[in-house]
Amino acid sequence: MATEQLHGLNSIKEITRTYHIGEIGRSTRLSLSRAKQLKHVINTTLRIIIDHLITTAFKDKDAVRSSVPGLCDQTTQSIEQDIMSCQKVGKQDQQSTVISQTLADLDLNVILDENGRHRVILPGMEEEGPLRVEVVKYWKQRHSLFSRWDEGIRVDEESLFSVTPQEIAEHQALRCCCGRLGDGSGLVVVDAFAGVGGNTIQFASRNFHVISIDIDPKKSKYARRNAEIYGVSERIEFIVGDFLELAPTLKADIVFLSPPWGGPQYIKAEKYDIETMLQPVSGSCLFKLASLIAPNVVFFLPKTCDLNQLAHLSLLSQPSSRYTVEWNYVKGELKALTAYYGDNIAN
Repeated sequence: MATEQLHGLNSIKEITRTYHIGEIGRSTRLSLSRAKQLKHVINTTLRIIIDHLITTAFKDKDAVRSSVPGLCDQTTQSIEQDIMSCQKVGKQDQQSTVISQTLADLDLNVILDENGRHRVILPGMEEEGPLRVEVVKYWKQRHSLFSRWDEGIRVDEESLFSVTPQEIAEHQALRCCCGRLGDGSGLVVVDAFAGVGGNTIQFASRNFHVISIDIDPKKSKYARRNAEIYGVSERIEFIVGDFLELAPTLKADIVFLSPPWGGPQYIKAEKYDIETMLQPVSGSCLFKLASLIAPNVVFFLPKTCDLNQLAHLSLLSQPSSRYTVEWNYVKGELKALTAYYGDNIAN
């Protein structure tokens, strides 16, 4: 052990001298080959020797510095920066290997884009072109989004992580039948952010007349195709437009709100703020618009929403409305929550 420590100290001296001189007048950005070389050196010297000395002999960084001539603060900082760079390279290499293995197991067509990032062409979504590998986990759940996926369902990349799972959409539609034994005949529902039609289809399946609105023409086109696969397109009016602009012209019995939550990143928020994180406008603004259209409003939202904010929404309508909050599970996993406002659907 003493021999190993001595060898490590000599190596550290040599590294600090060479490295310190080499850093003068050049960028600190490392090439991949240089990073890998440094990673090897650091793994065999710094990680073993310095960590060992700190934990077993010196217990103090100052003691390590004084015992290793030339290991000045500037040099130490430079080495620490290189350690971080090498660790980052290592993590990227490891992540790349895991991704490649995962995609290979799924027998998917994988390519590299011009920036060296993995892209994947997903079965049933070929016309969307190469997609980010991050969406593969959502694609694997495609049959929970649409049970008839294999019959030609079409979605875009964004819809893979934003469409309401069919099991939840079915329950929401049933709840909105207002106690009419599961039949929404004679009722009009506005699906304000319809996307590719997950909720629109289930409302129509319960015999609602649905006004399906989306600002994206491609999503509206896919929603129509998907509704045709489910055999309910005749009960749906598809509109390409901005709900915020169309709202003053609409009248209905129920407004269903499932606005963009902010992409998959929303899950990182410990508490979801509907006033600052919802898109394209705040939750209170959307609720006020919806309340002018219909006496009943349904809000489909992230599971971490602030319940006090949901309670506050009930006070914005005139008169204030009753409300109920449900937590929505799929296969035992909590996915989201749904808030129902209005005497007819809150009971």
